[in-house]
Amino acid sequence: METRVIRVEGEAGSESTATRNPLVRQLERLHPPDGSFELDLSGFEVEEGWACTLCVNAVREVLVRGGTLTLHEAPPSLVDSLERSGLLLVGGVLLVRPRGNAGGAPRV
Repeated sequence: METRVIRVEGEAGSESTATRNPLVRQLERLHPPDGSFELDLSGFEVEEGWACTLCVNAVREVLVRGGTLTLHEAPPSLVDSLERSGLLLVGGVLLVRPRGNAGGAPRV
């Protein structure tokens, strides 16, 4: 079965709410029991702070509901926040070619 890559574009700034955050909106549309999801984040930017926290919480929710995520070209702020939250240690999130100088996160 071929996996469709979901493209996420836009910016999530400090003024963003969950309903205006492009990554959160996409993750809320997924049905995790359906399996694995791949997201292309090359066109997505997120600021540190509240906007990034909303993204991390949405990723956590997908994992809790049984889904797995492959994040292509994730922005450094998101990679750092996922790493600090411990979500990269539990499995279920794979980073492919993360942008910038992200820490020691698992990558392909």
